[in-house]
Amino acid sequence: MGLRSSANVNHRLRNAVILLVLWTMSGCIDRERPGVGGPDLRLTLNAEILEPRTAASVEAGRAITIRVRAHEPNGRLGGVGFSVHQFGPGAPLVGSGEHRFSPQTETTYTFSFRVPPHLQENTQLDIRAIAFGPSRESVVSAPQSVVVLACSPNDSWCQ
Repeated sequence: MGLRSSANVNHRLRNAVILLVLWTMSGCIDRERPGVGGPDLRLTLNAEILEPRTAASVEAGRAITIRVRAHEPNGRLGGVGFSVHQFGPGAPLVGSGEHRFSPQTETTYTFSFRVPPHLQENTQLDIRAIAFGPSRESVVSAPQSVVVLACSPNDSWCQ
């Protein structure tokens, strides 16, 4: 009876060790967890120009207000910016700006941009908003197109 009892204890001990090992290993299985790059936290950047609106007139040589709103629903918005391009072949860059900050969900930021005084009357400028993500990700909005009113050499504000 003593041998059977000892064998039974060894058998139970062996089963307990196997269950303990399996239970421990189950915690090591790589499960789908939310996190950076996970399915629940896809980067969804949005950006838009609030001001100026399309078809607005801006004066060459004067500062204009550019208001940008950006959003990322998972709180990974890392900055906002804008770019101004002259409409036409090659769409030359006229100016740009950016503001970086710690990650957040949404912001509206106001920039001041001086329209170059050398631009000709009726020059079209396309202004776009930019939203920056946590790394090098970014998204650019659709443009708001404005028209430049040229300044004459006698205008003191144009100097």
